[in-house]
Amino acid sequence: MNDIPSIEYLITIHTNNRNYDIGLGEKGIHFGYAGSYSIVSDNILYQDVSHAQFE
Repeated sequence: MNDIPSIEYLITIHTNNRNYDIGLGEKGIHFGYAGSYSIVSDNILYQDVSHAQFE
């Protein structure tokens, strides 16, 4: 069984020292350096990203 939450958005953050990749799904989040986690309460970040209008 696959316990990794589905990823619908990939957020990449570039800093002077390192790049960070964050996979965001409705029921979980994946940090490339720290593993996958399930969301147990409201996933406000997912709600904000899914309703954003990008140009």
